[in-house]
Amino acid sequence: MTLAGVLGFIFCMLVIGGAGIALDLVHLNMVDEVNQHLSERERFSPYWWGPWKTMRLLRDYRRLFPQGKRIRQMRSLALLSLLALVCSAFIFGFTLDSIAFVGVGGALSIWLTFRSPKTA
Repeated sequence: MTLAGVLGFIFCMLVIGGAGIALDLVHLNMVDEVNQHLSERERFSPYWWGPWKTMRLLRDYRRLFPQGKRIRQMRSLALLSLLALVCSAFIFGFTLDSIAFVGVGGALSIWLTFRSPKTA
């Protein structure tokens, strides 16, 4: 691997790490904002996160803050991280089909997580 490839890979890893930390900070701020409007029994605990708890948080955030920007920030940071991951796989010389698989799978996962629910 050339020096440019090594530096590109390091840059991609720094972007992934920075986006991950920023995403976590946005998530924690979202939890704090939502918890201020919920009763003690309905509040989100900072522990044991999974997909269903995340979906409930996003639903409550949309309900409480219809014009809120946190979901858009989280989506942008997740997409930035995915883009850096795909770029680092390209730098490492992964095959195009495996890069496309990771890229499409990651984009689908981000879309399913952060999509707006249909209003009837």
